[in-house]
Amino acid sequence: MKNRKKFFAFLLIFVMIVTCISPQQINAKTTGKKVAVTREEWICALLKQAHIKTGKVSKYHFSDTKKSSKKKVIETAYSRGILPVKKNSKKFYPKKAATREFMAVTTVRALGFQANKEVSPKCKDKKKLKEEWGKGDYWMTAKEAHENGFVTAVSGKAKIDKATAQAIMNCGYTGSIEITDKNSNEKTKNDMDLTMLTNRLGMETTSTEAQVLAQIDVYKRKAERTDMLERREEQRREQEINDLLDGAVKDRKITADVRDEWKEMLQSNFDSAKKMLVALKPVEIPKVVVPGATDTTGKTFEDLQKDPSALEKLMDENPKEYERLLNEYVKKNGK
Repeated sequence: MKNRKKFFAFLLIFVMIVTCISPQQINAKTTGKKVAVTREEWICALLKQAHIKTGKVSKYHFSDTKKSSKKKVIETAYSRGILPVKKNSKKFYPKKAATREFMAVTTVRALGFQANKEVSPKCKDKKKLKEEWGKGDYWMTAKEAHENGFVTAVSGKAKIDKATAQAIMNCGYTGSIEITDKNSNEKTKNDMDLTMLTNRLGMETTSTEAQVLAQIDVYKRKAERTDMLERREEQRREQEINDLLDGAVKDRKITADVRDEWKEMLQSNFDSAKKMLVALKPVEIPKVVVPGATDTTGKTFEDLQKDPSALEKLMDENPKEYERLLNEYVKKNGK
């Protein structure tokens, strides 16, 4: 029973090694950059999962782990025979990438499986072994898994949707995958669309489709009302601009030939243009006084005194003529 538990534990960790870590990450060489999984990181994770506590270290075996923060864990693994290093080797290479071979061997040893040299099979053709190992992962069909004793029975096709197929391909599978659960894909897509809408509308993610549609109707009515109010405001502003321009032309602040230019300014920046237009002063037409234009032929100052309005008009329009008649009147009357 104990060995069976160990076997399943080993199988679980080995599957994790094969499926969850890409060959590019594991087989990467140390080039000065930090690799995905180093030898020291793998050993720390392995001992933690195997519930192996770090023991006291009186003397360190490896010479290249003294500056490592994980040196006690590495020495513990070495003392338990987990590390595949030669007996006289003093190098562990903690920063190198952990290969699949290294992970597999350390996992087996951490679970208590030690090779028996007397009964363990020996590799007679290392070249062939290396070629087969270099091919990478081997993917079996359900039929092959059954024939090789990995499963007890095959009941039928599994339900595989697009997400599951993508996950399998991400693990390195390059063959064809039959999608057998299309409804799940459609439901997932609809759920994603609904979640996106609830986020955009500021609603709870637990909102139903009916609640989302009702909220969309509310926003639609608000948008229609906003459009209506904007159109009314545009019409009101247009009327206000026309009234301002009509008043400015009437008050002689501007002339009709520059009306269109003022309208463009009011439409682009109403407040600023309105201030400028209101501040303009009406254009005053100057009075043109032509000397001698007032008819005073045959009239004296005494005659004009009988018509005060005519005398005042003469004073305003022809002051020189007024002064001449006044001087004659003074000389004549001795005043």
